[in-house]
Amino acid sequence: MKTSWVVFVLLMSLITGPIKAQTTKYAFSDIPKELLKDANSVKREEQIHMIVKDPQTATVSYHRVYTILNSDGEEELNFQKYSSTFNYLTDAKITVYNSDGKLIQTYNKKDMSNTSFGEGLVEDGKFTYFKVTAPSYPITIEFDFNVKYKGILRYPNYYIQNEDQAVQQSSFQMEVPSSIGFRFRGLNAAYKPDKKTIGDHDIYTWSVHNLTAKTIESHSGPNYQYLPQIIFAANKFNMDGFAGNMTTWQGFGEWISSLKGGENALKAPQIAFYQGLVKDAGSNEEKARILYQYLQNNMRYVSIQLGIGGWRPFPASFVSDKKYGDCKALSHFMQAALAAVGIQSFPALINYGDADEPVTNDFPMNSFNHEILCIPSGIGKDTVWLECTSNTANFGHLSYQTADHYAVLLTPEGGKLVKTPPTTDNDNIIASHHTIQIDKAGKARITSHIAGTGFFKQFFIDALYQVQARLKNDFITKSLGFKQTDSITVTEGSMGQTPYPFDIQLSYDQFPDFTSGNKLFVSSRPLSLFFEEVDEDTARTQDYYFAFPYQIRDTTIFELNAMLKPESLPENKKLELPYGSYESNYKYDTDNHTVTIISHFCIQQTRVKANKYQELYKFAHLAGDDLGEKIVLRSAD
Repeated sequence: MKTSWVVFVLLMSLITGPIKAQTTKYAFSDIPKELLKDANSVKREEQIHMIVKDPQTATVSYHRVYTILNSDGEEELNFQKYSSTFNYLTDAKITVYNSDGKLIQTYNKKDMSNTSFGEGLVEDGKFTYFKVTAPSYPITIEFDFNVKYKGILRYPNYYIQNEDQAVQQSSFQMEVPSSIGFRFRGLNAAYKPDKKTIGDHDIYTWSVHNLTAKTIESHSGPNYQYLPQIIFAANKFNMDGFAGNMTTWQGFGEWISSLKGGENALKAPQIAFYQGLVKDAGSNEEKARILYQYLQNNMRYVSIQLGIGGWRPFPASFVSDKKYGDCKALSHFMQAALAAVGIQSFPALINYGDADEPVTNDFPMNSFNHEILCIPSGIGKDTVWLECTSNTANFGHLSYQTADHYAVLLTPEGGKLVKTPPTTDNDNIIASHHTIQIDKAGKARITSHIAGTGFFKQFFIDALYQVQARLKNDFITKSLGFKQTDSITVTEGSMGQTPYPFDIQLSYDQFPDFTSGNKLFVSSRPLSLFFEEVDEDTARTQDYYFAFPYQIRDTTIFELNAMLKPESLPENKKLELPYGSYESNYKYDTDNHTVTIISHFCIQQTRVKANKYQELYKFAHLAGDDLGEKIVLRSAD
């Protein structure tokens, strides 16, 4: 009996030992201590394996494990994958573990949510997403999913490390037929791949271990300047039977242009119509302005992913009849309308906003998400760029989201890499004028006229044009900084006006911020004139970037009751630096009982070197202090 009992115990230990080992994985205590410093998450494991079969067929398998340390790393709790005609999610599994590595929950693809993308006219893709709820931190999430490609215009990049994330282990393996080839480039990463050839396939493997977290300081520009990644680009590719070569920008442009074929032609009656619109124009520039205004007044932008992955535009004749299209369709329509009146133009691929990787002349790849139109010099002194999706943009002006960006012109000779002109402080201006009538009891009435150009024009239109009164009032007080009151009247201009104007009237029973005896303490300006976040940081290592250059010009006039006068006024200020300036002037007119305050804030250059950050902080601090000055008004009795 004793022998049998011993055998039984040994058998049970053999059985239960493996079971216990299988039920605990990725314990938080197993993370090396040095990887926890400055980290919000730790990438525990990552294996990505891409197998390219031919220029249009590939599969990618992903295995990723993250330990999220705190709520600041909660972005890693999200699973999201776009699927379209040419690449789609085949399966997915999410496994959740607690801090001890014990399994909490498992989710499969059927548990995830799906939504179509586009704007309802065409449903050509879907977005699969799921968010894990963390009962506590740390928590570990394991993602396993596979993606299949039936057309490869862009290879997925290898993002080694996210912001504030340490990496315990990560690898990316690329398997490509030798006859197809591909290109790769490391950003902020000197990792060389291990290469081997098996049969007619080349296999490249990148592998990294134990990377400490990288912190990106606020307003530091695009992340690709700091985080390590390997970017990939196809040489030969095929989309829906359309073969192409991306080793040169010229070849990529030729492929894009081949998609539209002869579909950019207008019908004879349409050509006659557009020629009639410009028959009285005195120059080609005037013709282009008339046609652009017609586009803005009549065409509607819709986000449509149609045809070969959204790369083939609607025919120009279709857009002319239906009066809608996406960025490609509207740009190609405008090209056709201009051609009808004898003006040559070229569509241009561009990235709207910050790109995931830099666009360079020596590494052609598909880095673009938008299309605009270029009219080369000939109708005026300079090249003209048109944003064909906007019904409010000025003729020849690009927003800061596409200004100073590389773009690929689609010319008859193929693609040509060029750069759009930068936006300047003269393009983005707020001009404001306020009259404040105030009496000795503190009762006040403000009449303001504000107008914006460039970014601010669109900003004001989005917030005010045909918007509910409640939302307008919230914008005036919360976004523009006017003192809260229940009495607000907003009168906005029409979208076609430049600058875009609006007027505000506000009434206050008690306007002063506070009173003391016969003194009223009031803010020197009703409008917030400083939007930047420039925090004190004596150890800044990364350059600081403003979003775009701009100017704010403000005049505030206090019309005082005869019984009021200023006790004192702040000193005039003048600050000038290479990247910006600030000036304010305070004046009391004793005859008219008015205090006039004129302020001018200007950002001319968007990048400030890290070694100049303390200078920037001092500049922002001094300007902010002056803008926050109080005016002390004293009652005569």
